[in-house]
Amino acid sequence: MWCGAPSYRGPVPSGIKQSVPVGYMGSLGILVDKYYKRPMRIVALQSTDRVHSDSRCPAVAGREGHTDKRRALFNADIASRMCVCCRVEADGPRDEGLSAAVIELVSLRELLDEEDEEEQNRDDPGYVPNFLRANFNPDHWRTIQSDLTKTASSLQSHPWLHHWAAPYLIRAASYAERRCEERRRLVDVAAIERTAAALYERGRSTPQLARMWPSWRQREAYDSPSPDDEHYDRNARLRPPDPDPNSAAANVTMGVRLPPLGFDSDGLQMIDTLSNWEQDAIAAYKTAAHWASGTVTLTVPPVVARELLCPARNLDLTACAQAASGQPSMPTRSA
Repeated sequence: MWCGAPSYRGPVPSGIKQSVPVGYMGSLGILVDKYYKRPMRIVALQSTDRVHSDSRCPAVAGREGHTDKRRALFNADIASRMCVCCRVEADGPRDEGLSAAVIELVSLRELLDEEDEEEQNRDDPGYVPNFLRANFNPDHWRTIQSDLTKTASSLQSHPWLHHWAAPYLIRAASYAERRCEERRRLVDVAAIERTAAALYERGRSTPQLARMWPSWRQREAYDSPSPDDEHYDRNARLRPPDPDPNSAAANVTMGVRLPPLGFDSDGLQMIDTLSNWEQDAIAAYKTAAHWASGTVTLTVPPVVARELLCPARNLDLTACAQAASGQPSMPTRSA
């Protein structure tokens, strides 16, 4: 892969700091004719018709003596010969964030390709679901959801691109839903409630927790224990419970906006900022979700609601209309 690809995060070449990645857009089937007559740099080998706008592209790098460099106006002829590295100059604020939006789209598409392959494996007559197998990742719903939410947000300023991307966003939402459901199958709701009760009795002061939670959520390491980790039995969490016909009898409804993933020491957005207990509570008690916006509706027992609302956690929670009459009112955050 070369510049413009999701794996490339280096600086853009000098002179095209604000630019539109038409080469990469064209390779994806996104229309680029709206950018005709935009200025761009052309780098071409004398022996081929292919054109480039980045002299670092492997196709032309190190062959300066055999290239033709000039400025030109982007047109249909150039579009038919351009490399994925080709970029045209941006036209002010209306192009702001477009390059990032395209890269986010590509990253999401690559993730969907992996999910499509996994789904094909499920169509095999011999496939037997085993959510406890070593290569099953119960956290994968957050990866899909985070990529989808980030992509949808980056498209807000480019509705024409959103229209082209809509099928991918819809597929991503369906995969996030399926993966979240798979995690729900691993959850023992009794363990969630026991943990919530234990956390309420932990005897730690709010000021201490208020310092611990933000520090943990901003960490750069994958395996750092969360402030509630010692109270949550991971072995119990991974022990699928017997079906409980009363498990849906929850009585507090709330909405939660899922936080973005954090960055690791390499600058990659891969660190989950939700603890295992928080993820399991969301998966277990989810009644509805809008994955593109990263919002989930939960219907939870009061003991779980009380812990989710703990001010030290600082989760983005909002009260919803009560799911049924006679249910207790929404708990308030305690000081």
